[in-house]
Amino acid sequence: MNQILSLDHSLFFSINKGWQTPVLDFLMPLATRLGEVWLLGLLIIPLLYLTDKKRFLRNIAILLVVLLATGVIGRILKHVIDRPRPLKDMAGLIEAHQAIIHVLGNPLREYSFPSGHTLSVFSAATFLSFLFKKYSPLFFSLALLTGISRVYVGAHFPLDVLGGAAIGILVTWLICYVVRKYDPKYEPVKTKPSSSH
Repeated sequence: MNQILSLDHSLFFSINKGWQTPVLDFLMPLATRLGEVWLLGLLIIPLLYLTDKKRFLRNIAILLVVLLATGVIGRILKHVIDRPRPLKDMAGLIEAHQAIIHVLGNPLREYSFPSGHTLSVFSAATFLSFLFKKYSPLFFSLALLTGISRVYVGAHFPLDVLGGAAIGILVTWLICYVVRKYDPKYEPVKTKPSSSH
């Protein structure tokens, strides 16, 4: 376990300090906001309406269940595991001037595992990939960027991000699986075929 935590800390500094550039200082705080539930809803709800009006309400209901379920699970795990965030975990090293953490945004210190932003965005990516399989690489690329951004802004360790991603994918997949099992007609959104003349 100590080796895993040591690697976790090493990867944290590789991203948090090693990647530091003015461009990423601008982009990463924007990427990290994709993990905020209200913004995810603002982006996804119009997409669901425009692409599948017939099943819009059902899709919204499933999305709400997904975000609520993963949010509750994440909140419970945060308090049960009670892992300190990088600023608190390495407070001694910081005070001794042996470590510097690049922090963008609020200086958070408590409840690090799992990363809530990462959990939410990977839940949304999994849900959207179920509906729009063709675009799953895009959804998961954006989710991965958000996860990495949580390390870059100094809010989480890589393990927190990995845990959030795994939980988000697993719980959302299970929910979609149950929906599909009890409603066989519930299928991914189909692209309308072009009319031939």
